[in-house]
Amino acid sequence: MTALEAAIAVIDGEPEYTLRQATIRAMLVGYDHRYADNWNQFQIHEVEEFISSPLFNPATGAKSRTFINGGIIDVEMDDGQGHGIMDHKTTSDQIENPDDTYWKVLQVESQLDHYLLLKHINGQKADWAIWDVMRKPGIRPRAITKAELKVLESEGTYFGARIPPDIIRPACLDGRESLELFEARLIAECTGENQGRYFQRRRITRLAGQILTYAEELWDNGLEFREARQSKRRGRNSGACMNYGRACMYLPICAGHDAVDSGNWKQKEYVHGELPIFDDKQGGRSILTNSRIRTFQSCRRKEYLAYDLGIERNDPEEIEVLAFGTLWHKALAAYFLTIKEIQHGNATTTGPEAERSAANFVSA
Repeated sequence: MTALEAAIAVIDGEPEYTLRQATIRAMLVGYDHRYADNWNQFQIHEVEEFISSPLFNPATGAKSRTFINGGIIDVEMDDGQGHGIMDHKTTSDQIENPDDTYWKVLQVESQLDHYLLLKHINGQKADWAIWDVMRKPGIRPRAITKAELKVLESEGTYFGARIPPDIIRPACLDGRESLELFEARLIAECTGENQGRYFQRRRITRLAGQILTYAEELWDNGLEFREARQSKRRGRNSGACMNYGRACMYLPICAGHDAVDSGNWKQKEYVHGELPIFDDKQGGRSILTNSRIRTFQSCRRKEYLAYDLGIERNDPEEIEVLAFGTLWHKALAAYFLTIKEIQHGNATTTGPEAERSAANFVSA
Protein backbone atom coordinates (compact mmCIF):
# COMPACT_ATOMS: atom_id res chain seq x y z
CA MET A 1 0.00 0.00 0.00
CA THR A 2 1.30 3.43 -0.90
CA ALA A 3 1.13 6.42 1.41
CA LEU A 4 -1.65 7.98 -0.65
CA GLU A 5 -3.65 4.75 -0.69
CA ALA A 6 -3.35 4.54 3.10
CA ALA A 7 -4.59 8.11 3.49
CA ILE A 8 -7.47 7.57 1.04
CA ALA A 9 -8.45 4.43 2.98
CA VAL A 10 -8.98 6.58 6.07
CA ILE A 11 -11.47 8.76 4.19
CA ASP A 12 -13.18 5.76 2.61
CA GLY A 13 -13.60 4.31 6.09
CA GLU A 14 -15.89 7.19 7.07
CA PRO A 15 -19.59 6.26 7.37
CA GLU A 16 -20.66 8.69 4.63
CA TYR A 17 -19.30 10.14 1.41
CA THR A 18 -19.98 13.83 1.93
CA LEU A 19 -18.61 17.06 0.52
CA ARG A 20 -16.02 17.02 3.32
CA GLN A 21 -14.82 13.55 2.35
CA ALA A 22 -14.78 14.36 -1.36
CA THR A 23 -12.79 17.52 -0.72
CA ILE A 24 -10.22 15.82 1.49
CA ARG A 25 -9.80 12.90 -0.91
CA ALA A 26 -9.02 15.33 -3.70
CA MET A 27 -6.68 17.39 -1.54
CA LEU A 28 -4.79 14.26 -0.53
CA VAL A 29 -4.14 13.50 -4.20
CA GLY A 30 -2.92 17.08 -4.63
CA TYR A 31 -0.74 16.84 -1.52
CA ASP A 32 0.84 13.62 -2.73
CA HIS A 33 1.36 15.07 -6.21
CA ARG A 34 3.21 18.05 -4.74
CA TYR A 35 5.39 16.27 -2.18
CA ALA A 36 5.78 12.57 -3.04
CA ASP A 37 9.12 13.08 -4.78
CA ASN A 38 10.56 14.86 -1.71
CA TRP A 39 10.49 12.02 0.79
CA ASN A 40 13.87 10.63 -0.16
CA GLN A 41 15.24 13.81 1.48
CA PHE A 42 13.83 12.85 4.89
CA GLN A 43 13.84 9.89 7.25
CA ILE A 44 10.59 9.64 9.23
CA HIS A 45 11.07 8.59 12.87
CA GLU A 46 7.80 9.21 14.68
CA VAL A 47 4.23 10.06 13.68
CA GLU A 48 1.60 11.41 16.10
CA GLU A 49 3.92 10.96 19.08
CA PHE A 50 2.61 12.02 22.49
CA ILE A 51 5.36 13.66 24.51
CA SER A 52 5.28 15.13 28.03
CA SER A 53 7.65 16.81 30.43
CA PRO A 54 7.67 18.52 33.81
CA LEU A 55 6.85 22.23 33.90
CA PHE A 56 10.03 24.00 34.98
CA ASN A 57 10.82 27.50 36.18
CA PRO A 58 13.75 28.40 33.87
CA ALA A 59 15.10 30.92 36.38
CA THR A 60 15.36 28.52 39.34
CA GLY A 61 14.97 25.02 37.94
CA ALA A 62 12.00 24.48 40.25
CA LYS A 63 9.45 21.94 39.08
CA SER A 64 5.72 22.59 39.22
CA ARG A 65 3.78 20.36 41.60
CA THR A 66 0.53 21.21 39.82
CA PHE A 67 1.07 20.97 36.07
CA ILE A 68 3.05 19.13 33.42
CA ASN A 69 3.52 19.93 29.71
CA GLY A 70 2.14 17.73 26.97
CA GLY A 71 1.39 17.59 23.28
CA ILE A 72 1.30 15.47 20.15
CA ILE A 73 3.95 16.09 17.50
CA ASP A 74 2.64 15.32 14.02
CA VAL A 75 5.91 14.14 12.45
CA GLU A 76 9.52 13.82 13.59
CA MET A 77 12.20 13.38 10.94
CA ASP A 78 15.83 13.80 9.94
CA ASP A 79 17.07 15.50 6.79
CA GLY A 80 20.64 14.17 6.93
CA GLN A 81 21.88 17.33 8.62
CA GLY A 82 19.69 17.51 11.69
CA HIS A 83 16.54 16.48 13.52
CA GLY A 84 13.27 18.32 13.00
CA ILE A 85 9.53 18.26 13.51
CA MET A 86 6.56 19.01 11.27
CA ASP A 87 3.13 20.34 12.18
CA HIS A 88 0.13 20.13 9.83
CA LYS A 89 -2.19 23.10 9.52
CA THR A 90 -5.37 23.82 7.58
CA THR A 91 -6.61 27.30 6.79
CA SER A 92 -8.98 29.24 4.56
CA ASP A 93 -6.48 32.11 4.30
CA GLN A 94 -4.15 32.83 1.41
CA ILE A 95 -0.76 31.11 1.78
CA GLU A 96 0.95 31.33 -1.60
CA ASN A 97 2.85 34.56 -0.91
CA PRO A 98 5.46 34.49 1.90
CA ASP A 99 4.21 37.95 2.89
CA ASP A 100 0.61 36.78 3.35
CA THR A 101 -0.83 37.61 6.74
CA TYR A 102 -1.20 33.93 7.60
CA TRP A 103 2.57 33.44 7.71
CA LYS A 104 3.07 36.57 9.79
CA VAL A 105 0.63 35.20 12.37
CA LEU A 106 2.50 31.89 12.44
CA GLN A 107 5.68 33.77 13.31
CA VAL A 108 4.21 34.42 16.76
CA GLU A 109 2.26 31.14 17.01
CA SER A 110 3.48 29.27 20.10
CA GLN A 111 2.58 25.73 19.04
CA LEU A 112 5.96 24.80 17.58
CA ASP A 113 7.70 26.49 20.52
CA HIS A 114 5.70 24.23 22.83
CA TYR A 115 6.81 21.13 20.92
CA LEU A 116 10.42 22.24 20.63
CA LEU A 117 10.55 22.88 24.37
CA LEU A 118 9.10 19.43 25.07
CA LYS A 119 11.77 17.87 22.88
CA HIS A 120 14.50 19.91 24.53
CA ILE A 121 13.46 18.94 28.06
CA ASN A 122 13.40 15.29 27.00
CA GLY A 123 16.96 15.55 25.69
CA GLN A 124 15.94 15.31 22.03
CA LYS A 125 16.76 18.73 20.68
CA ALA A 126 15.16 19.54 17.33
CA ASP A 127 17.19 21.73 14.97
CA TRP A 128 14.29 23.00 12.88
CA ALA A 129 10.55 22.81 12.38
CA ILE A 130 8.24 22.88 9.37
CA TRP A 131 4.78 24.37 9.06
CA ASP A 132 2.97 22.08 6.60
CA VAL A 133 -0.07 24.07 5.48
CA MET A 134 -3.06 23.14 3.33
CA ARG A 135 -5.46 25.82 2.21
CA LYS A 136 -9.04 24.57 2.06
CA PRO A 137 -10.54 25.14 -1.38
CA GLY A 138 -13.33 27.64 -1.77
CA ILE A 139 -14.90 25.93 -4.78
CA ARG A 140 -18.04 23.81 -4.44
CA PRO A 141 -20.07 21.53 -6.77
CA ARG A 142 -21.48 23.55 -9.67
CA ALA A 143 -23.41 23.22 -12.91
CA ILE A 144 -21.66 21.24 -15.65
CA THR A 145 -20.99 23.27 -18.78
CA LYS A 146 -22.23 22.10 -22.18
CA ALA A 147 -18.66 21.44 -23.31
CA GLU A 148 -17.94 19.38 -20.19
CA LEU A 149 -21.18 17.40 -20.66
CA LYS A 150 -20.22 16.59 -24.22
CA VAL A 151 -16.84 15.18 -23.14
CA LEU A 152 -18.44 13.33 -20.23
CA GLU A 153 -20.99 11.65 -22.49
CA SER A 154 -18.71 10.91 -25.44
CA GLU A 155 -15.45 10.04 -23.67
CA GLY A 156 -16.56 9.08 -20.19
CA THR A 157 -14.07 11.47 -18.59
CA TYR A 158 -14.33 14.59 -16.51
CA PHE A 159 -11.28 16.83 -16.04
CA GLY A 160 -9.09 13.94 -17.10
CA ALA A 161 -10.57 11.36 -14.73
CA ARG A 162 -12.32 8.20 -15.95
CA ILE A 163 -15.89 8.27 -14.63
CA PRO A 164 -18.06 5.14 -14.12
CA PRO A 165 -21.27 4.99 -16.23
CA ASP A 166 -23.56 4.92 -13.19
CA ILE A 167 -22.24 8.37 -12.24
CA ILE A 168 -22.34 9.78 -15.77
CA ARG A 169 -26.02 9.02 -16.42
CA PRO A 170 -27.60 10.97 -13.53
CA ALA A 171 -25.10 13.82 -14.00
CA CYS A 172 -26.15 14.24 -17.61
CA LEU A 173 -29.81 14.30 -16.60
CA ASP A 174 -29.31 16.68 -13.67
CA GLY A 175 -26.68 18.90 -15.28
CA ARG A 176 -24.84 19.39 -12.01
CA GLU A 177 -21.73 17.87 -10.51
CA SER A 178 -22.14 14.93 -8.20
CA LEU A 179 -19.61 14.66 -5.36
CA GLU A 180 -17.58 12.29 -7.53
CA LEU A 181 -17.42 14.76 -10.41
CA PHE A 182 -16.61 17.62 -8.06
CA GLU A 183 -13.78 15.52 -6.64
CA ALA A 184 -12.38 14.95 -10.13
CA ARG A 185 -12.46 18.68 -10.90
CA LEU A 186 -10.82 19.55 -7.59
CA ILE A 187 -8.07 17.00 -8.21
CA ALA A 188 -7.34 18.68 -11.54
CA GLU A 189 -7.32 22.07 -9.80
CA CYS A 190 -4.92 21.18 -6.98
CA THR A 191 -2.54 19.08 -9.07
CA GLY A 192 -2.26 21.64 -11.87
CA GLU A 193 -0.65 25.03 -12.09
CA ASN A 194 -2.56 26.25 -9.02
CA GLN A 195 -1.18 23.66 -6.62
CA GLY A 196 0.93 26.30 -4.86
CA ARG A 197 -2.30 28.05 -3.91
CA TYR A 198 -3.27 25.05 -1.80
CA PHE A 199 -0.04 23.58 -0.42
CA GLN A 200 2.86 25.44 1.14
CA ARG A 201 5.57 24.70 3.66
CA ARG A 202 7.79 27.02 5.66
CA ARG A 203 10.85 25.86 7.52
CA ILE A 204 11.76 27.77 10.67
CA THR A 205 14.45 27.67 13.29
CA ARG A 206 14.22 28.72 16.89
CA LEU A 207 17.32 29.89 18.72
CA ALA A 208 17.97 28.66 22.24
CA GLY A 209 17.12 32.12 23.56
CA GLN A 210 13.72 32.00 21.87
CA ILE A 211 12.93 28.64 23.41
CA LEU A 212 14.02 29.98 26.80
CA THR A 213 11.67 32.94 26.38
CA TYR A 214 8.81 30.57 25.65
CA ALA A 215 9.73 28.45 28.69
CA GLU A 216 9.49 31.60 30.82
CA GLU A 217 6.10 32.45 29.34
CA LEU A 218 4.90 28.89 29.90
CA TRP A 219 5.92 29.02 33.56
CA ASP A 220 4.04 32.31 33.92
CA ASN A 221 1.01 30.68 32.32
CA GLY A 222 1.23 27.87 34.86
CA LEU A 223 1.20 30.41 37.68
CA GLU A 224 -1.88 32.08 36.19
CA PHE A 225 -3.63 28.72 35.87
CA ARG A 226 -2.89 27.91 39.50
CA GLU A 227 -4.01 31.34 40.73
CA ALA A 228 -7.26 31.02 38.77
CA ARG A 229 -7.92 27.64 40.36
CA GLN A 230 -7.19 28.87 43.85
CA SER A 231 -9.17 32.09 43.56
CA LYS A 232 -11.97 30.45 41.57
CA ARG A 233 -12.07 33.55 39.39
CA ARG A 234 -12.91 32.38 35.88
CA GLY A 235 -13.93 35.48 33.98
CA ARG A 236 -15.93 35.35 30.76
CA ASN A 237 -14.72 36.90 27.51
CA SER A 238 -17.58 37.77 25.17
CA GLY A 239 -15.06 38.23 22.36
CA ALA A 240 -14.55 34.45 22.30
CA CYS A 241 -18.24 33.50 22.18
CA MET A 242 -18.34 33.26 18.38
CA ASN A 243 -15.01 31.67 17.46
CA TYR A 244 -15.12 29.57 14.26
CA GLY A 245 -18.16 31.58 13.18
CA ARG A 246 -20.57 29.92 15.58
CA ALA A 247 -21.56 30.06 19.22
CA CYS A 248 -19.30 28.48 21.83
CA MET A 249 -20.61 25.19 23.20
CA TYR A 250 -20.74 26.69 26.68
CA LEU A 251 -22.56 29.92 25.77
CA PRO A 252 -25.92 28.71 27.19
CA ILE A 253 -24.27 28.20 30.59
CA CYS A 254 -22.44 31.53 30.54
CA ALA A 255 -25.59 33.36 29.40
CA GLY A 256 -27.70 31.79 32.16
CA HIS A 257 -29.98 29.81 29.84
CA ASP A 258 -28.63 26.44 30.98
CA ALA A 259 -26.83 24.98 33.99
CA VAL A 260 -24.07 22.43 34.48
CA ASP A 261 -26.47 20.13 36.39
CA SER A 262 -29.38 20.46 33.93
CA GLY A 263 -28.94 17.03 32.44
CA ASN A 264 -27.74 18.45 29.11
CA TRP A 265 -24.11 17.91 30.06
CA LYS A 266 -21.86 14.96 30.82
CA GLN A 267 -18.46 14.49 32.39
CA LYS A 268 -15.62 13.79 30.00
CA GLU A 269 -13.66 10.63 30.65
CA TYR A 270 -10.52 12.53 29.66
CA VAL A 271 -10.42 16.30 29.20
CA HIS A 272 -7.99 16.32 26.24
CA GLY A 273 -9.90 14.86 23.32
CA GLU A 274 -6.89 15.19 21.01
CA LEU A 275 -4.46 13.30 23.28
CA PRO A 276 -4.08 9.61 24.09
CA ILE A 277 -5.06 8.92 27.69
CA PHE A 278 -2.10 9.73 29.93
CA ASP A 279 -2.61 8.60 33.51
CA ASP A 280 -2.00 11.71 35.58
CA LYS A 281 -4.62 10.52 38.13
CA GLN A 282 -6.68 13.62 37.25
CA GLY A 283 -8.25 12.73 33.93
CA GLY A 284 -5.73 14.94 32.14
CA ARG A 285 -6.40 18.03 34.26
CA SER A 286 -2.73 18.46 35.14
CA ILE A 287 -1.60 18.60 31.49
CA LEU A 288 -0.96 21.96 29.83
CA THR A 289 -1.19 21.67 26.06
CA ASN A 290 -0.90 24.49 23.57
CA SER A 291 -4.64 24.19 22.85
CA ARG A 292 -5.51 24.47 26.53
CA ILE A 293 -3.27 27.49 27.01
CA ARG A 294 -4.84 29.24 24.02
CA THR A 295 -8.30 28.50 25.40
CA PHE A 296 -7.29 29.96 28.78
CA GLN A 297 -5.91 33.07 27.11
CA SER A 298 -9.08 33.42 25.04
CA CYS A 299 -11.67 32.77 27.75
CA ARG A 300 -10.95 31.58 31.29
CA ARG A 301 -14.54 30.44 31.81
CA LYS A 302 -14.35 28.19 28.77
CA GLU A 303 -11.04 26.70 29.92
CA TYR A 304 -12.57 25.97 33.32
CA LEU A 305 -15.64 24.27 31.86
CA ALA A 306 -13.69 22.31 29.23
CA TYR A 307 -10.59 21.29 31.17
CA ASP A 308 -11.02 21.73 34.93
CA LEU A 309 -14.68 20.87 35.29
CA GLY A 310 -14.32 18.76 32.16
CA ILE A 311 -17.85 18.74 30.76
CA GLU A 312 -19.33 18.55 27.28
CA ARG A 313 -22.83 18.41 25.84
CA ASN A 314 -24.60 15.07 25.73
CA ASP A 315 -25.23 15.75 22.03
CA PRO A 316 -22.29 17.97 20.93
CA GLU A 317 -22.89 19.83 17.69
CA GLU A 318 -20.26 19.17 15.06
CA ILE A 319 -18.23 22.20 14.02
CA GLU A 320 -17.30 21.80 10.36
CA VAL A 321 -13.97 23.64 10.47
CA LEU A 322 -12.80 21.45 13.36
CA ALA A 323 -14.18 18.24 11.84
CA PHE A 324 -12.42 19.01 8.55
CA GLY A 325 -9.08 19.64 10.26
CA THR A 326 -9.40 16.52 12.42
CA LEU A 327 -10.10 14.27 9.44
CA TRP A 328 -7.25 15.85 7.44
CA HIS A 329 -4.84 15.20 10.30
CA LYS A 330 -6.08 11.63 10.64
CA ALA A 331 -5.50 10.96 6.94
CA LEU A 332 -2.03 12.54 6.99
CA ALA A 333 -1.12 10.42 10.01
CA ALA A 334 -1.83 7.31 7.91
CA TYR A 335 0.12 8.87 5.02
CA PHE A 336 3.25 9.48 7.08
CA LEU A 337 3.02 6.20 9.00
CA THR A 338 3.08 4.39 5.66
CA ILE A 339 6.12 6.38 4.52
CA LYS A 340 7.82 5.47 7.80
CA GLU A 341 7.03 1.78 7.32
CA ILE A 342 8.32 1.83 3.76
CA GLN A 343 11.53 3.60 4.80
CA HIS A 344 12.10 1.12 7.62
CA GLY A 345 11.42 -1.89 5.42
CA ASN A 346 8.10 -2.81 7.01
CA ALA A 347 5.90 -2.16 3.96
CA THR A 348 6.04 -2.24 0.20
CA THR A 349 4.78 0.29 -2.29
CA THR A 350 3.00 -0.57 -5.51
CA GLY A 351 4.78 2.07 -7.56
CA PRO A 352 6.00 5.66 -7.58
CA GLU A 353 3.36 7.74 -5.88
CA ALA A 354 3.94 10.68 -8.18
CA GLU A 355 2.96 8.61 -11.21
CA ARG A 356 -0.57 7.71 -10.03
CA SER A 357 -3.33 9.36 -12.03
CA ALA A 358 -6.17 11.31 -10.49
CA ALA A 359 -8.62 8.89 -12.09
CA ASN A 360 -7.58 6.14 -9.67
CA PHE A 361 -9.07 8.03 -6.77
CA VAL A 362 -12.45 9.13 -8.04
CA SER A 363 -15.11 7.20 -6.12
CA ALA A 364 -17.01 4.63 -8.08
